[in-house]
This record gives sequence, structure tokens and C-alpha cells, in this order.
Amino acid sequence: MFALTASTAHAADYGLLGPDFGKGPIAPALKAGVVQRAEAALGRPPGAIPRLHTEGTLPGKGIREISLTAKEDQPIALDLAIAWRLTGDRRFLEATGRYLENWADVYQMSFNPIDETGFDALIMATESWPRTSPRPISPRRSAPRSMRSGARWRSAISTRWTQAPATPSTTGKATG
Repeated sequence: MFALTASTAHAADYGLLGPDFGKGPIAPALKAGVVQRAEAALGRPPGAIPRLHTEGTLPGKGIREISLTAKEDQPIALDLAIAWRLTGDRRFLEATGRYLENWADVYQMSFNPIDETGFDALIMATESWPRTSPRPISPRRSAPRSMRSGARWRSAISTRWTQAPATPSTTGKATG
């Protein structure tokens, strides 16, 4: 029989990559690939659009092509964020911030799971910042304009920057 114990969950407990990501051994080829893609993206401006639409569209039909081009930002933002974690190079941090700010300012959520497939990469890019690092954008700006009053997107993006304790605790009290 298993005993279940209750514990208080903190935002810091849910870091996707964790505070030690990029500090341990990593395959040189893996690191080189991420950093190479991130460096190639440094000069590319973000291309958020107000609404993505690919569901049910055919190749060569305007909005589909525009949407697919805009969606290229999603893995780029994640590559930039991971490259920053791996190298500490602030150019990657600043570029990631530009991408996230652009999407937060321009995009209007539709909640269409087909059209918005890939947004997990933007959330992971935001999540990749350790709590002790400078924020790429303020938590208020991290939600798309259409969602700033809503909780779902802002919660997913900004919980990383709440006043969570430095060390997770099972007592519910801050330990750091």
C-alpha cells in the first residue's frame, strides 16, 4: 500500500528544464547544433501575426503560407532560449526576449488546437529562464493582448516569475 502525502506546490517546482539545465555534461554535437541554429537566427526579426490559420487551408492560399512563415518563430525562440542557457551569451537572451515580446504584443489567441500547435515552444522558451535571471519581458506583457485579462496563458507564462521560494518546500513555507 502506498501512502500519499500532501505538499504545497510552488512555481519553481514545475520548471520544464530545471535550474541545472545546461550546467552538466552535454553532447558537443547537440550543443553545437542548438547554438548554430540560434546564431543563425540572431539577425532574423520576429514575425508574429495577429492570427494564425492553417486548419483546413490548402498550400498556396495566402493565410496558410503567412501563418507557416510566422510559426517558424516558435522553434527559433526555443533554440535561442536554450542556447542562452547553454552558453550564458546575453545575445541569445535578448533575442529570445524580442521574439516573446513580439508574439505577446501582436498575437490574438484563437484557442484552435490545430492553428496553435507549436505554442508550447514559446512557453518553453519563456520557462527556460531561471528565476534568478533577468526577465525577458514583464509578466504582464507575456500574455497576448487578447488574453491579458485571462488566466490561462498568463499563468502558463508568468508563474515562473512569481514570488516562489528559492528552494521548494514541502511545508508550504519559503525556504530561501
